[in-house]
Amino acid sequence: MADDIGDLMFQAIERGDYNTVEHYVNTYSLNHCAAWDDGYALLKHSLEKGQREISMFLLKDNLKLNPYFDPFFGFNEDKTPLHIAIEKYDMEIIQKLLDKGANVNIRDANYKTPLYFAVCNKDMELIQMLLDKGAEVNKQIYYDSSCTNYLNIAVQTKHIHVVQMLLDKGAYVNGCDTNSKTPLHFAVQNNNMEMVQMLLDNGAYVNSCDTNGKTPLQIAVQNN
Repeated sequence: MADDIGDLMFQAIERGDYNTVEHYVNTYSLNHCAAWDDGYALLKHSLEKGQREISMFLLKDNLKLNPYFDPFFGFNEDKTPLHIAIEKYDMEIIQKLLDKGANVNIRDANYKTPLYFAVCNKDMELIQMLLDKGAEVNKQIYYDSSCTNYLNIAVQTKHIHVVQMLLDKGAYVNGCDTNSKTPLHFAVQNNNMEMVQMLLDNGAYVNSCDTNGKTPLQIAVQNN
């Protein structure tokens, strides 16, 4: 019986049958069957299928918002509900997820965090929302086949206001990527003098060597 109800619930979500979903939630608990995963799987399914009204209804309940995380193997979720909401750019649902306890620093299967997507998209409003909820500004992430940090990405994408926001929140100005390149390396390479000055004003080292033995100062001399 539990399996039958479980399947029927997913089918109701997929076709956007709000009344049936409401009936099952009110009749059975969110831990009615393992497949519902305390509501986590239901919410994820409704978000993936674009069933916003059902997603908002589910978020009224006390449901599970974060997947199980194994300290050795991580988790194999492609995307969490928070990642999906960010992908769909639904700010109301993003805020509700964060307010109800969604992990703001959680990674997807590709080790991407919510803040990663916000920084890459140069989305000031979303960045601020995530930072206000405790997003870690110095977390190591993957970008363009390299292990790096948010400040490096912001410099590479040439968004000075995002760079300033991250610095104001304590981003390490000399944090480097896999190739030992710092934000100043990228700012100099881009010949972005305003960005260079901002980083220098915040304590950037001009003599930090990357894996090719090049410092920002040497790159600046070569560029000129």
